[in-house]
Order: sequence, then structure tokens, then C-alpha cells
Amino acid sequence: KAFSALVNVAECERMKEFVLNVRPGESLINLLLNEGKDGKRFWMLLWQMHIEVKDHPYIFAVHGILDLPMPTKIGSHEASMAMMECDEQALLHFMDSLSNRVEILRKNINEQPVSNLAAATASLSEKILAWMKTSSDEYEGDHLVPKLGMKQVLAFEKDNTWMKVLQVVNTRLCKLYNLSSTSAEQASRMVACAVADPLGSDCPLVFVSGEFENLTGYVRDWALGRNCRFLQPNERPINRLLNGEEVDRMRTFCQEPQPPGAEIVVCLVNESRMNFPFWNLLMMEHIEVEGRPYIFGVQTNLTAHLDKLCEIFGMEESGVRELKRLRQELQGVINMAYEGPG
Repeated sequence: KAFSALVNVAECERMKEFVLNVRPGESLINLLLNEGKDGKRFWMLLWQMHIEVKDHPYIFAVHGILDLPMPTKIGSHEASMAMMECDEQALLHFMDSLSNRVEILRKNINEQPVSNLAAATASLSEKILAWMKTSSDEYEGDHLVPKLGMKQVLAFEKDNTWMKVLQVVNTRLCKLYNLSSTSAEQASRMVACAVADPLGSDCPLVFVSGEFENLTGYVRDWALGRNCRFLQPNERPINRLLNGEEVDRMRTFCQEPQPPGAEIVVCLVNESRMNFPFWNLLMMEHIEVEGRPYIFGVQTNLTAHLDKLCEIFGMEESGVRELKRLRQELQGVINMAYEGPG
């Protein structure tokens, strides 16, 4: 009830006034943040009209559910309670900002008659989503990347799992970088690498190296607990065009159970925190540490073909046309270097 009061109090008063004052033919439209029996919350656009049937008054109502994801921190009763315990002030600040934005939208929809509920629902979905992308840290461009894996991050750090991961990947790291006399720990300081937990919600990152931060511009405090899709180009249509097949391969590799030692190498057009594009040669391997699966990844910034990359990212026709050929060329070099002798 307290949560509802933060967002819906004015709408509830308007609804109460509408219900108590019967005026046949009069209608009302409300934008409400509702909660289902399962505790999950959703946005609803509710249209109501006073009607009479054989001199008996009724209220006819139609509702439309807004098709957009809820911010994780308020997506359910449990999530809000957890956030309240962790950082009450941050939650209240977010709710205040959200309430102000929603009140503006409510004012707009009541100033103009709604003739098509489906169209109004779609329009509101777009406006609320646009607000979330700029006012919530759960989005990076078009990508929804909420911090769902902090429980896994804390467990990884508490158990000093990174050192155990290094023991597993020591041979692989030294082979990749021809560092026969260098320890894996020393090698890991020299390369951009990360660890993800496939058992956590949305396969969150639980470790990133200092070089990962340098390469991508994303600091560990922001990156940990999120899926690594934030590295992909911010605009979904561009990302799908440039990386579609590679992203599909990665998704299958990460989501479907794989035996320890299963590996994949992909070549992606990525985007840094400062919106600079770069070629990311990504090697991922399923590993096991004390019976728990992890995904170990090493990123390499390929400096070749930067001129073509600029054309590709600028969506110039010649650049897009060359993308597949360049990726095949790079993949061939990758395979030769990766397989190598022995």
C-alpha cells in the first residue's frame, strides 16, 4: 500500500471521484502501476465509462497492459523490499523521479481524448521506456542490463574464486599469449578477461580484470552483476545487423549446458563506454571450479581494418557489404593463432 501511494495516490482519488459521481456517457482514463497476485508489477492503462442498461447504471471498463519491462528494483514486491533494505534513499529518489514523469504522462493523456486504447497503450509504452533508458542505470542504449547477479558476485569474491579460476585456465592463458614462464596471475593482469556465472540470472559477470576496464571503459563496479551484452552497439537494429549471427552463437553457448573445456571464438563489433567502436576478438571457455560451472572469457582489441570498421559503424553501404568478408578473414586468422602447434 505504501508503494502504491507513491505512484498511484492521485489516480486512485480520481477513480474514486469518478465512481461515486454517476454521469452516463462520461469516461475516465487512468495510468496505473499494478501488482499481480504473484507479486510482479505491471503498467496498465484503464479506460472507464458510465453507461445505463434498462435504467440501471454500470461502469464499463477496458484495460490495456503496457508491453515493457519493469525496472528491476520495483519489478516485484520482493525486489522493492530488498532494495529498501539495501539502499532506501536510492529507491525513494528513483520513485520520486518516476512519479513525476508518470504524472506528466497522465496529464497528457487526459488533455487529449483517447480514441484508440491500443494506440495509446503503445505510445505510453514507448514514452516510459524512453524515460527508463535515460533515468535508470539498467539500460545501456537499447540493452536492458540490470544488476541481477550481485549475490553471485559476492559469493565469487568471498570464496576467492578468482585464484581458483586462474589455476584452471593457467595453461590456456600462457598458450594464448606465449607466456611459458609467466604465471596465470601475471598474465591475467596483462589481458582483458572476465568470468561469468551461467547459473546466475542473465549469466552475470562476476569478475573483470583491470585491462577489461581499460579496453571497454566500463569500470568493475558498474559491470559486475550484469550480462556482458552492454558491450554491443547501443542501437538494437545496428547491433543485429552487425553482430546477429555471432550474438546467436554466444547466446547458445552461454545458455545451453556445456561440458568443461567447451569453447568458442567470436569476432564482434563492440562499443566502448565512450561510444567508440572496436573489433573484439572474444574467446570463451566453459570451466568448472569446485564443481560449479563458470564461463571464462578473454577479449582482444583487433587494431586491423579500423578504416572498414568506421565505415561499417557508420552504416555506409560499402562497409556493411564488407563486414561478412572481413569477419571470415579475421576468423581464419583467429583459428590459426588459436589452434597453433600442439
